[in-house]
Amino acid sequence: MPIIGACVAAALLSSGTTASAAGPYGAQLANTPTACRDFPIPTEINGNAQSRPDLGPLGTVGVWYGFQHRAFVYTPCTVTVTAHWTNLDTGDSGSVDVPLSGGWGFALPANSGAISRATFFTGVGRVSITTTTDMPHQVMPAAEFYAG
Repeated sequence: MPIIGACVAAALLSSGTTASAAGPYGAQLANTPTACRDFPIPTEINGNAQSRPDLGPLGTVGVWYGFQHRAFVYTPCTVTVTAHWTNLDTGDSGSVDVPLSGGWGFALPANSGAISRATFFTGVGRVSITTTTDMPHQVMPAAEFYAG
């Protein structure tokens, strides 16, 4: 197990993924390198955030998270992702947990198909979102967009 832990740590430290440019009402969140709780293999959490009228009143934000990991056999993957948000105009802030569970395997990195969503109210204004997990993870840059 120490070898697996060293491999996970090396993968986390070597990732250079950065946040992409934000659109006016949404943003692609930076891929967050982490590991699965069930089987500690390198995993990347990917996600996006949007503010749309179908999600609720103005200032409501939805986040969608999925994951990718490499495995040479089928492996389950469970991890809790947390979206930490701050409304940069009002100073309000909070966080929401988004549990992810699924599995994948057979060599190549691929989306597990496990996608989870959370919807929360940030208020209207510029919003910053940072992603963390309940497993060791690399802290990546926040994504910013307008929630309106």
